Amino acid sequence: QDLDTKELNALAKVILCNRQKPLPIGSIKSNLGHTDAASALVSIVKVLIAMETGKIPPNYNYNKPSQQVPALVEEKFKVVTEPMPWSGGLAAVNSVGLNGVVGHVVLRSHKKEKVNDGLPTDDLPRLLIISGRTEEGLEETLTKLESKPVDVECLSLLHDIYSRNVPNYNYRGYTILGKDNNHKEIKRSENLKRPVWFIFSGMGSQWPGMGSNLLQFPIISESIQRSHNILMKKGLDLLNIITSTDKNIFDNILKSFVGIAAIQV
Repeated sequence: QDLDTKELNALAKVILCNRQKPLPIGSIKSNLGHTDAASALVSIVKVLIAMETGKIPPNYNYNKPSQQVPALVEEKFKVVTEPMPWSGGLAAVNSVGLNGVVGHVVLRSHKKEKVNDGLPTDDLPRLLIISGRTEEGLEETLTKLESKPVDVECLSLLHDIYSRNVPNYNYRGYTILGKDNNHKEIKRSENLKRPVWFIFSGMGSQWPGMGSNLLQFPIISESIQRSHNILMKKGLDLLNIITSTDKNIFDNILKSFVGIAAIQV
């Protein structure tokens, strides 16, 4: 309690200087109990919940202010005891513990609204590759994402997070979100280095219309279009070569080679 008193009085001197309105404050302790070394992290999570839901979670079992904290007595600090609307702006998280965890961070809410509520504008499946510390935790995360509508902004954030190696996340898995979601796999892989793959499929791997479905993906469509524009100058219609359903189109060895090479590129 003595440490809490000193912390609040120190914050009052800094944050309440020249402030006219009461400052809403709260603690994670009344929500989760004593979180020890994790207090700073879970406090940040509490603020993020407020920003995401638009409501500040209340503090329980607060009855009267400590007489040793003038800012509480004078209601310059206002303890949130009921769900309170989040009005946006800045939020400060302060953490001071006997175990040596000391920190302060200021967070600003992001006002950007989701486009189309995060829903994709197409019906393409989405590949999600993530990792986890335990197989059970990774399984739960993938299952939860599979049970919800595809959120392209959430997937973009996850791709960004897991594009870097996370220490001790030795379980890696993937799932395909969207229609026909029947693919999921999790494997343990310690100290795994990504190999470099060279793909040489050779002649014979082509089939009529082999590029039709791939052209639904913008990045592939753009690449094929660039190749198509170049090859048209040589009298080769690449788009027709890879989308035609003519069973005899690949009897021409040049078309076979060009079609396979363009898709691999």
